[in-house]
Formats: sequence, C-alpha cells, structure tokens
Amino acid sequence: MNQLETVLYRTYVYRLYPTAEQQTMLADRFDFEDENYNAMARRINELYGQHAHKADAETAIRQYSISCPGIDYQGSLDHTRKELFQAVQKLWQGSYNKIYSRPVTRNHRCFYFKTMAVSEFHIIVPTIGTILRDTHRPLPVGAKALSGQIFYSSYEGRYYAHILIVYTAKLPAPITPVLYDRAIGLDYAQDGLYRDSNGHSAEYPGFAAKSKPKREALQQALSRAHTGSRRWRALRAKLAKLDRHTQNQRRDWQYKQSKRLLQNHDLIATENLDFVGMKRQNPRLTPKIEDNQYPAFLQKLQSKAIMQGKRVVRVDRYYPSSQICSACGAHLGKLPLAFSIFRCPQCGTQMQRDLNAAKNILHEGLRQAK
Repeated sequence: MNQLETVLYRTYVYRLYPTAEQQTMLADRFDFEDENYNAMARRINELYGQHAHKADAETAIRQYSISCPGIDYQGSLDHTRKELFQAVQKLWQGSYNKIYSRPVTRNHRCFYFKTMAVSEFHIIVPTIGTILRDTHRPLPVGAKALSGQIFYSSYEGRYYAHILIVYTAKLPAPITPVLYDRAIGLDYAQDGLYRDSNGHSAEYPGFAAKSKPKREALQQALSRAHTGSRRWRALRAKLAKLDRHTQNQRRDWQYKQSKRLLQNHDLIATENLDFVGMKRQNPRLTPKIEDNQYPAFLQKLQSKAIMQGKRVVRVDRYYPSSQICSACGAHLGKLPLAFSIFRCPQCGTQMQRDLNAAKNILHEGLRQAK
C-alpha cells in the first residue's frame, strides 16, 4: 500500500499530580487569566451597552495591556484576546446578550502555556517545574509539544493538561476508486444518532438521558446543603463524578461506533448541520442534541479515517437530502417533519424519510469524492 508522509497536529490529555507548592503557583496563574478576561469583558459590555461598533470593541481588546512577568503570561494574554474576539463576534451577531465574567468559584479554571515540554513521566512548565502526569498514553516518536492548557476541576479537585503536539507520520494513501458497496451515507436522527443508507440505526443509548434521574436527585440534595459545608462538597464531587462517567461512556461508544463503520467502508458521507441554529429555532431539541454530540462523533470518525487512508465527506449544508427521491431524482420540495414516510408521486417509491435522505447523502458524497 502506498504511504504518504504527513504532518499531524493532535491534542493529548493527561491528568496531573502537582505538589502543594505547584498548586499554589497554578492558582496564581488561573487568577491572572481570569482577571484579564473579566477586565476586557467589562469594557466590551460597556461598549455594547453604548451601542458602539464592533470595531471599537475589537480595538479595546487590542489596546488592553498589562505588564507580564514572563513569556507564558504574555501567551496567556494573547490567548484570552483570541477568545474575546470570538465572543465579540457572537455578541454583535445577537447570539449573546452579554459576555459573562468568570467567577473564581466556577468548576473549571485554566491557564494557557505558550511553551511546554513532555517527558516520560512529567510535563515541564516554565517557572513551575516538572509536574507528575499519567503515563497511559505515550507520545508518538518525534512528537513536539507546541502549546498547552492546564485545567483545574474544583468539583473533582483534579488537574488536567491539554497539550497540542505536532509530529510526522506515514499514513496510507486515500483509497481510490471508491466502490459503491464500500461507501455509506449517514443521516442525522434525534433518536439513535443516525440512520445509514442501508436502513440501520446506530441505536445510541442516550447516556445523559439515562443518568438524568440520578443527576436531578443529586442537584436537589445539593440545593438543600449549606454552601461550603462538608456535605455540600461531597455532593458536588458526586455530581462531577457522574458527569465525567457519562462523558466517558459517550466517548467510548463513539470511538467504538466509528471503528465499526470504518472497518466495512472506505467512504462515509455525512450531513453538515447547523446545530446551533436548530437549538435556537426549537429549544426543546437542545437536551437531545447535547446528549447525541453528533459533531464530536464526526470528529472522531474523521480522525480515524485519516489514519486508515479512508474518507469522510460532508455534503453541503443546504443540500436538500430530504426533498429528493433517491430512486428517480424528483424534487418534491420541503416536507413537514410530521411525515415520517417518503412517498414519491412520480415513481411510486415509498420508504422511511431518514432512509431516503441517507441514500441521497450517499449519492452526493460519491459525486463530491470523484
């Protein structure tokens, strides 16, 4: 098989075990990033309330300055500016009402490091030193750490490092030509995550929905506990543990599902949906969309496909997959969501609406892959 030398960028996540002295130093870094973020956020909210132009807010972000004791502090300030530029864009578009400040008591606190190194058992951070880390996932040979973020979960009392690395690897060349029986189309579904062009459903279990009763019971008990008490801290830790368990279940299921799809197919065609717009248009769909995490599933699918020389094709967002007959190509126009069965008046084809859409997505994906 032909192989191509490719430069890859990946993010590795490790749990950290800092000493008491290192925890104090990291807390100072977290305070530094939060203070700068809140100061710029207050200024942006003032300008927004005065009906200023978006360019004025962006200028205020660029002009904000503070004496930084080191290169990593300056890197953190630059990273904060990038986050606020994105927030300004959404604020002036109407997606946000205002930019909320970061309270010290929030669950996750973080600090961005512009320089960071990784050894066999530690990560090396300037001015803080070597911090012990998990060794469950070794780095690829020749990998170089570009930057990273250290997160602290106050609910769990745990530290994590997200490290961006770059390395060179030999990957299989993309499989060409793609045979029709080795390709599949996926149509997003609220129940089951997706339905493929063969008529099969992914049958996603809905882990967040399953854990909802237990979560609500913990939240109710937490609301009755005295803030800051031992019982309050214990309940908050249990709630964080439940959330982490649900996330791990979903992540594990998505990795296994993507592996099964790529074992039998060389090309996978998917939809490119606007989930933010879907949640804004119909807020009742939000819990299900958040539980499904379809974009995260596609990201895992894309990552695995690249490593195996296979392809994931995303059809255009405005492609009318549910309005076209997959048998004769007739365009029927927009159909109400209440119609679960697709019926073509021209050729008489009758099938499930999701199955018809998945077949159209497959045909469009094969056309784009040529």
